[in-house]
Amino acid sequence: MDDNKFPGEDKTNSLEPSSVNDAVIIEPDETPKADEPEQVSDNEASERDVPETAAPQDNGPVPADEESDAAKDASPAAAEGAPEPIVIDEKKTDGDSSQETPDLKPKHKEFSPRKKKRIAIVCIAAFLIVAIVLGITLPIYFINRNKIFVGSAEDFLNYDDGTYFVLKDDLTVDGDVTVGRGYALDLAGHSLTVNGTLTIDNPGSGESVVGTLKSGKWISGGNIDADNIVVSSPNGSFRLCSPAVVGTLTTPEDVPAGKLFFDSSIVSNGAITLSAKEIVINDRISFGEGEYASATFTDVASLTVNATISSASETFPARGVTLDNSAARINAVGAIDSLVLTGGSKVVSFGAIDTATSVSDDDPATSETLVLLDNYTCGSVVDIETVALELRDDRLVNVTYTDGDGEPIFIRRLDTPLDINVNPDTDKLVAAVAEVEGATGYQFSVDGGEWQTAENGAYEYDITTLLRSNTGTHTISARAVGNYSYDNPFALDPDGNGENDSCLYLTGESVSCEYLYQIELATPTGLSVSENETGERVLTFANVSFADYYIVLVNGVDIGKQAATDSETMTVVLSGLKVGTNSIRVTAHSENPDILPSDEAMTSTVVEGALDAPTATAVYDLTTGLTTVTVLPAEGALAYLVEYTPTDTEPVTLYTTETTFNIRGLSAGSQITITALQNGAYTESERVTITITSD
Repeated sequence: MDDNKFPGEDKTNSLEPSSVNDAVIIEPDETPKADEPEQVSDNEASERDVPETAAPQDNGPVPADEESDAAKDASPAAAEGAPEPIVIDEKKTDGDSSQETPDLKPKHKEFSPRKKKRIAIVCIAAFLIVAIVLGITLPIYFINRNKIFVGSAEDFLNYDDGTYFVLKDDLTVDGDVTVGRGYALDLAGHSLTVNGTLTIDNPGSGESVVGTLKSGKWISGGNIDADNIVVSSPNGSFRLCSPAVVGTLTTPEDVPAGKLFFDSSIVSNGAITLSAKEIVINDRISFGEGEYASATFTDVASLTVNATISSASETFPARGVTLDNSAARINAVGAIDSLVLTGGSKVVSFGAIDTATSVSDDDPATSETLVLLDNYTCGSVVDIETVALELRDDRLVNVTYTDGDGEPIFIRRLDTPLDINVNPDTDKLVAAVAEVEGATGYQFSVDGGEWQTAENGAYEYDITTLLRSNTGTHTISARAVGNYSYDNPFALDPDGNGENDSCLYLTGESVSCEYLYQIELATPTGLSVSENETGERVLTFANVSFADYYIVLVNGVDIGKQAATDSETMTVVLSGLKVGTNSIRVTAHSENPDILPSDEAMTSTVVEGALDAPTATAVYDLTTGLTTVTVLPAEGALAYLVEYTPTDTEPVTLYTTETTFNIRGLSAGSQITITALQNGAYTESERVTITITSD
């Protein structure tokens, strides 16, 4: 039997019966072809549903087990060929609406009345059997018409009867195999072993898939084992849904693919070399041993890593992942053992990277960029020209420039504003939020509505229209807006001045308060903080009519009752200020118990202060040759600059967030300089030089 035929189809394209008992023979010239199904109109279909009144138009076949006596008595000529048609004449009697019994007139001889009745029954039964067989077989045909069933390597060359291949069983091919014309390959849960090269050739703009098709969806069923897999899809896409074990996985040289999706695992014993506009990795890729066991992605506009790419060998790790002139996004579930950037590649990682390095050609136009954000983990970064990392308490990373020339970009989330309040004016309500160091502006929201940005970076916003004159309690929220966003991770120059900022800020978390309409004394207005001639910080605000005194809180601490004066402006010397943002609240009070205090007016002031010089020790271990440096954390310090000169080498600068780390290449008596780097309102500390001691 031809393996390429559909079930129920013989080599003459005739439709076979569904069972022996229902056997019906249809001559080839009367059978709809497999690639041209018979088109049946609604009227024709309805006529076929009523065989009692329809006369057969062809030589209706008669089942063998219901062969009539008339057929046995037929002439030899009739017996040799198909049965002759039976003519049914329908006549009506005059004056009577009832029909006469049909007058059966055979073409060859007269039959007795008993035989006439049996012949009619047999014909109707034969017609019904044909209809049933067609009803069963045609749906099977339509379901299978796109399939090319594969039982040997030669079957992959058959494109005449379908649009995708289906494995009939596990198949091993000794030699090369091409899945061409952009056809998909349904493994149907089986294994395909190719002792040669498996080429996926998709010359069109559609998607070719390798996997198992079930209920109209491609799933991970079966597997591929090939010496080599080559994916050629310059204008379309390719999706791998089933696991694969390969020697190499490549795209043709100088012919990048459109889109590549790897939804199932790949085990590579050799190199993976891919070039495509877009690559998405949704399952693990692992490498075996050997110099060429690695992955290289070249000229990829978008590489998304949602899984792990790592060495399958613990004793001989693979070279890892190389990106050449490509952009990649490593998501939180992604992980890469070793990452090498070349040709100006850019990577933003929310996942895990063990080590990241650069093979630089010192060309500024092709400098590499690595951005580490949110849930990232990273052991070390070496010689990548542009490194940006989000400073977080639970994230540690070492950034090293072996030539001593370089500086990472620190990204930190803006502080949550310390305070928020609603300051009523004569005819409006103004929300005010405490200033945050590094903020480029502030956004406000009422009762969970859309965020509204204050103009010109103001930390006050008129919320009168947002309240819509609704009385009662409202939730007022505000947050500080930064100059950096996850949505555009490589925008490290928000000012557009051609130079990356040394510190970027993410929008911070919001602070909220509840506001209730209930004002008696007017709330103090015009709050401002300045320095007097002696360097003291003073608060000024407009006096409130009928107020006898004011309560001033600095960071929630009452600094004493401030008696009202006769002048238009109150001046209060502030105490209890600290480095960073300070919240200042003022309420107006009356000695008359019938007059309620005012709402609190709030402002803030930022006090800058230098970080304390770091306290550190450095101990040289003669056995290991390592110098262990321990830094006693200083309040407000998150990162440190470490400078030293190893023996007979150029000076080294190390930026680190760790407080305990090891340095190689120094000895007892050598010196190390440590500086605590600026963080928010804390400015850079003095440089401290320590001498290495011996253990």
